[in-house]
Amino acid sequence: MNNYPNSSLSNALRKAQREGGSTAKRPSDVVPAGPSGQARQAPQVNLTNSAAVQKARQHLQATTGAATPVELALAKERYEKWSKTVTSQESPITKAHRDRIAARWAVFICIFCPELPQESYWYFDVVKGNALLFLPFLIDTTPPRRGHKALKGATVGKWLELLVYCIVTYTRDPETGNKLGMVLLTQYGYFTKLEDQVVALTQERGLERTFDPKYYYGRPELQHIFQTMLAKTQFEGTPRAVVIQGVCRLLMTFYCTCRPSTLGPTHKKWMELRYFIKLGNIRVFHVGDMNYRIQINLEEFKGTIGASQVETQIFTFDNVQYAHNTLFDPVLWFLAWLFYRRAFVGNYASMSDLLADPIAELVIPADKMGEPLFLAVGPGGTSFTAEAAFARATSDTLATWAKASGLPAVGVYAIRRESTNLYSLLMGLQFAKDICNHHSINDGVLRRHYSRNTNNMAVVGLRTGEIKGKKESRPGEVLEKNFERHAYASAAVESLVRMQNRTPLDLDNAKEALFNQVEQMPEMVALQENLDCLIDAYLLCFTSVARSYQREQAQINRILKRAIGETVPKNNSMPVEFLPGKSVEAKMLHLRVTKAFEDINNARKRLRCTATAEEKHKSTVDMGHSVLTGTVEQRRKAIEEAQQVSVQLLEAVRAARNSSDAPTTDQDWRNKLLHLAKPSPVQDPVLADPFTNPKQWQQQIELMSAQHRIEDTDEFCEVPEAVNLIIGTCRKEAGRKGENPLDAVTKAPPPSKDLDWMTSTSQDVDESQETDVFKLPRGDVARAFLDYLLTPIMNQEAFERTKVTPEEIAQGMPAGYRCPFCTRYTHREVKVSIFRTMYKMRRHFAQSHSAWKDLELDMVREGSEEFHCPCGQFDGESVDLVRAHAVSDRCPRWVEHCAMEESHKEVIVEFQYEQQGAKRAKKRGWLKLQSRCLLISGLRANDAKS
Repeated sequence: MNNYPNSSLSNALRKAQREGGSTAKRPSDVVPAGPSGQARQAPQVNLTNSAAVQKARQHLQATTGAATPVELALAKERYEKWSKTVTSQESPITKAHRDRIAARWAVFICIFCPELPQESYWYFDVVKGNALLFLPFLIDTTPPRRGHKALKGATVGKWLELLVYCIVTYTRDPETGNKLGMVLLTQYGYFTKLEDQVVALTQERGLERTFDPKYYYGRPELQHIFQTMLAKTQFEGTPRAVVIQGVCRLLMTFYCTCRPSTLGPTHKKWMELRYFIKLGNIRVFHVGDMNYRIQINLEEFKGTIGASQVETQIFTFDNVQYAHNTLFDPVLWFLAWLFYRRAFVGNYASMSDLLADPIAELVIPADKMGEPLFLAVGPGGTSFTAEAAFARATSDTLATWAKASGLPAVGVYAIRRESTNLYSLLMGLQFAKDICNHHSINDGVLRRHYSRNTNNMAVVGLRTGEIKGKKESRPGEVLEKNFERHAYASAAVESLVRMQNRTPLDLDNAKEALFNQVEQMPEMVALQENLDCLIDAYLLCFTSVARSYQREQAQINRILKRAIGETVPKNNSMPVEFLPGKSVEAKMLHLRVTKAFEDINNARKRLRCTATAEEKHKSTVDMGHSVLTGTVEQRRKAIEEAQQVSVQLLEAVRAARNSSDAPTTDQDWRNKLLHLAKPSPVQDPVLADPFTNPKQWQQQIELMSAQHRIEDTDEFCEVPEAVNLIIGTCRKEAGRKGENPLDAVTKAPPPSKDLDWMTSTSQDVDESQETDVFKLPRGDVARAFLDYLLTPIMNQEAFERTKVTPEEIAQGMPAGYRCPFCTRYTHREVKVSIFRTMYKMRRHFAQSHSAWKDLELDMVREGSEEFHCPCGQFDGESVDLVRAHAVSDRCPRWVEHCAMEESHKEVIVEFQYEQQGAKRAKKRGWLKLQSRCLLISGLRANDAKS
């Protein structure tokens, strides 16, 4: 039975078996057949006074310095020495698999034939007598992968291929040393017997015959993952840069179906040879205002890595044509990544400077051309190294963030699988094969020497549904039908349904239960018992007060330090002393206790990693086989949510709308955003956002207006008109009278413009014939999104500038971070604080520089000793009097001030919870958001003033 019809080795063996038969009596009777006929005579070359010989001698002397006969002899000796050092150039990973099977064969023979010397393990008679026993041995000594009850039949089939290779390569005659592996496999029929064993073992041992569930990750899944990545790095600069790099790699597979081996080296050998994608493989063209084009040259592909001639694929990324696709704009992500790397000649200080440069191409300097395009990430994902990221890092990135998003933790092939499937539906099988680098040998000449191959493909427009494929009647038709067909049972919808009934506390409880399970493992129990015994013996060496200390490593160390006098107990606590004659024993036991703590911590870390990996694998497999959760209505809502525009994209647009210096080239858009963003004097910061939920905002304002707790001034009479303006503008943008304007902002209907699939430039797009979701200029939304991506990075750079310099430390100033805002309190004496950690500085900002605390700065008037309420209708002798007025109903802005005070109090309480170690993960995240916003906004404002 042919289990591997595509294996060239298997086909060759079958052919040899058919032609050679199985009639040979002894291996020595088999004589290798040579080619028929005699060799042809090579053409004679006239070497007398040959110019070619003279020219070759000149080149040889120039390169090796060999001119005399002695020097030529030395050069030939060097050639011979080098030729003997050349080893097999096969794939290091494939070679490792083959070496592993050869090692298992040695173990097998050592167990069952201990009398044989190791050099005879591959003799013909030994292999002949034991080859048919090897596969059952492998099954009995190989445990199944985690999450599986049995091995897979495909695994045994792979062992067969590796074993056949080893038999062909290593089996020999002990007398002559001639290879006899092919003789054994073909003429003795061992290959057919081994193939039959694979099928028999699969049936009799109950091996798995199916593959693991195949996941397909398309736009809904990736949008869910991207949103999680951005949400969890809102306030951290380097982690945001790590996320930007990760998204760039995932988008390479999303658009170009890249394998991990194309995005990074698969082996340390390729790392040493620098066979990986570099900055020199990318070019950035500036073709118009906020219109860039990125060209990427891919050279490393599966099967040709390390070859003497590389395959080449060139892809050109264009900007997306419509603003609602901005989250999937590869040009913006790569621009942000290259800007972070400072990869351009201009070394631009800000993204605004880069975008303002009218140069036709953003040039990468020659000294950076050889640097890796994708860098390896340090432990914890908080730093980069100078080395290239290995291929596995791409799948690890996807698996990690997919798990954090509630999706199955799968590798990057889930994206490649979905993109390939869609390209075949959009453009046909040949197109899909070409973009996957699965082209046949027959089209190699055309592809390599004449065709632009993948550079003919407008992959961004095709993959986002902005332009029409060959098999579509309108743009986006295939994407829409594919989503409708598969969305109901997709991973994205299943994850969203499960998240509806899950809270952050549930995640904490699940993690805590997993860790408790680790503590109950026999290995951990034994280590803990050993540690307890050592601690008991250790405490018996001191006075009784030592037993009142906690049984933690820090407390154990403190006992010894206080006993020998290194530290003194605080608050008049009783001293710890050695019992008579126990000091030496205590010190020896302290070393053993320290070692026991180290052992138990290492074991806990290892077992937790193993348990987490097993749980992640189990949840991934379970989601593929489990029954759909939720109700029909819940899944319909999840499908609608999966089609909505990215939350982070909306935040970026709102941030640009609210910014007074929002960059724009379209005055109409500026006016539109000014209408949408015009704040009401009484707008409460805790109210609903008028841009995303205008109906709720209007109801809240009208309810507050009905209460007679505020003065009926002209300023407040303008509120209903402002509300009507916002509602009317949103309805106008929605294009439907009386409908919720949020529908027009979040739902993304497919574009209806019929464009040729080869067209990819934004100049060819007629916006009037497209249903654009945002109805905003793409370039301005792109600017806003770039600012959103880079804000944490720029903020971290501003934050690092507050560090105390080494020169100041040398002058006696303590190391740490200097508060740049305390100096603003010029009306009274304030000490500038310095904090050793970012956390302490964050806490100081939350407690001393919140909007409520800094309201004091708005109360100060130059030349006046009194303090003034920002409403302009009250003066007081002290700050406390003005604050009391600000939150009373006598102040026209009392709603705003009350919200400030409540927000400040909540932050203070949250820091108290955090310091007490309470498990309030959700609130700690909210606390981080509030305090860091205060810090960052102040730093940016401070930089702007300077």
